[in-house]
Amino acid sequence: MASLEDEEDTVDVSEEQRLKDPYNQALISRVIDGQVFNGQVVNIEEGAITKERLYRIRYEDGDLEHFTPEMMKTYCVKPRGAGEKPAKRQKTVAADVHICIGCTVDVVMSMGRKTRRAH
Repeated sequence: MASLEDEEDTVDVSEEQRLKDPYNQALISRVIDGQVFNGQVVNIEEGAITKERLYRIRYEDGDLEHFTPEMMKTYCVKPRGAGEKPAKRQKTVAADVHICIGCTVDVVMSMGRKTRRAH
């Protein structure tokens, strides 16, 4: 493991880069000595000198760690958006309401069905 003197300073990537990154907010799972550790990408940074991309992981117990892109390929269990259902399209029905003298309302649905309701 690298000593503190060997560690490079990091800077946050721009919000635009973060939002485009497929690992932004991804979930990870890692087994160490038989124990499972789950976490999530909470920030994306890069080395101030090397420009190497680093993913800041926050584990369920609050610990933080940087992952390289290679580590993300290995430990990522759910990239952002994976397994999410597409947003439901709301069905919009247009209706024309015609009121006749006999106090009956004709509703003509855009799907071609006509219903009668007394009001």
